[in-house]
Amino acid sequence: MQYLTFDDGIVSLGGAELPGLLASLTISGEVRFDEAKTDGQSGKKKTPMGYEDATVNIDLELLTDDSGTCYDKLTTISRQFKDVNPRAAPKIVGVVNRHLRARNINQVVFSGLSSRETNRDDTIMASLTFTEHIPPITVAENRVVGKTLAEQQAAATGNKGTAPAAPSAKPNEKVLVIDTN
Repeated sequence: MQYLTFDDGIVSLGGAELPGLLASLTISGEVRFDEAKTDGQSGKKKTPMGYEDATVNIDLELLTDDSGTCYDKLTTISRQFKDVNPRAAPKIVGVVNRHLRARNINQVVFSGLSSRETNRDDTIMASLTFTEHIPPITVAENRVVGKTLAEQQAAATGNKGTAPAAPSAKPNEKVLVIDTN
């Protein structure tokens, strides 16, 4: 597996150092809501349903210097953006960064690239967007963990009917239910 790494202001993707200096790293996440219109009431009822995949934004400053122009450097990053796996799909890469690991982000997909320049200097700011990737097997495992937890809670409370809703489990999170009866 290829990795996205950060070291002393240098960003590497799949072992290849991306040109430019790391200006900023932003990680954002949001709650996914189910919105339903309620009869006789204005507005919509929002029910939290889980979490959207996190978005990682990296801003790189591309300078014109002895190693090339800012346009040459943008071309290199653009090639990485359009690089695909053997099935002609965008590549999934692992991450090696304490900030991303603290947010429990293990894999990402290079999902967006934008660039901007001004007429003041020979510099381009490239904004790289990565979207969190949670493998389908992890999602399936979480469903099983959630169902098992609900079944355990129902058994512990003696409820033979519908089980209470299970709290959402995060990937690699172990859940222990203790019956205190």
